Amino acid sequence: MSPISTVGVELELNLYDPSSFHISNLAGLVLTHPLAKDEAGKRWIIYEATRSNVEINSEPAETIEALSTDMKSKMLRLEEICSDIGIIPIAASEYGAGRSSVILEADPIFEEEFFRNKTYPQIFSNAQELPTVLGIHVHTSQAPTEEEKLKQAILLEGVEALLPAITSTSPIRYDRVNGLNNHRIPLQRHTVFGSMPIFAQLQPYPTTLTDIEKSNRLRVKTFLDAAVEAGIEPAIILREFQEHNTGYQTLRKKDNIGPTGTWENRSGDTASLSYLESSVALLKGLNDYMLSHQVPVEIATRDGEFSFSPERFVVPNFATRQMMEKAYSEKGLETHPQYGDIMIRFLKAALPYAEAGLPETDRLYLARAKQLANTQLNPASQLMHHLHTEAGLVGSRCSPEQVASANRFMRQMYLGDLTQ
Repeated sequence: MSPISTVGVELELNLYDPSSFHISNLAGLVLTHPLAKDEAGKRWIIYEATRSNVEINSEPAETIEALSTDMKSKMLRLEEICSDIGIIPIAASEYGAGRSSVILEADPIFEEEFFRNKTYPQIFSNAQELPTVLGIHVHTSQAPTEEEKLKQAILLEGVEALLPAITSTSPIRYDRVNGLNNHRIPLQRHTVFGSMPIFAQLQPYPTTLTDIEKSNRLRVKTFLDAAVEAGIEPAIILREFQEHNTGYQTLRKKDNIGPTGTWENRSGDTASLSYLESSVALLKGLNDYMLSHQVPVEIATRDGEFSFSPERFVVPNFATRQMMEKAYSEKGLETHPQYGDIMIRFLKAALPYAEAGLPETDRLYLARAKQLANTQLNPASQLMHHLHTEAGLVGSRCSPEQVASANRFMRQMYLGDLTQ
């Protein structure tokens, strides 16, 4: 029997000195290490935005079990590479223990990454903050028919808030400021790209697949117009920025990946293996249940409404998604002073159908999400509890010693998942 969907992930990681837990800008040594390519000579780990970032890419997987096996193998291989160099990887954004070195000139190791790093600051005034946050991108294969593709687009957009709520590892900014559960989403959507809402902020649901194409074209045109106004040659922009790779929108339609194309969910924070597994399992389970049972997907007509049942999936409307963004950015899965327990109710509503959509052998990978449904403590909440109770944090700004302690805590979480 053919799988209902295949999935894949891109996991961004930061590199650190194991003694000081300060940023290490030695990604070039990782990328040129002999183990950075598989036996066939294919690179499984690639560059990211700075010299302290690397990205692990999975192979397409028909099951969460296969995805987990692939990613764990690669993460352990990265441990070998980093041990040879004298550094360690951590799944977390920058907390202010040193600074990453942004690639601003041509470098054969980092290929074209320098171009985007040079272009964004000419258009967006806070673009220098962008490389300080790291994420997970989840790919889901596109369904065969146009009707099913549209249902996927609405469903995967509709549940995207659960990804940062589960994975958040950015409660501290690059300047050591804390106060939010997730700084990455507000930084990308509002601080860096706030002047161009179509580039990164939540957008209304599509009513047809043509709406997605129109939105992509408008995003590129809006960006191109801003680039020209900033004095950048249009031909230079169009050489590097196309419809499939422009913008920080929550969901990309990537027709150029694999035999079917993929949907790329871009909202999750970088996170250790168990949180990555649960995020992908949640999306795959809901997607596969919807497709295999031919469940209609509807958009709620009332604010605050959502539901999952064998008869229909009702995803939150645009206004509710905006509420959820504020709720999880400020409090994660914990109770929000204005929106209450909306995020935990959303997770609990979705979990039974995600589980039902997975084969028996894949359901165990939802264990972390089930645990969060009870504890409400995502990685960011756990980290801040550690800093308040063990590292003496008081107020909204960490000391250098406290951010080093934060990196040490996140390293332990990362290693804990790898050694289980």
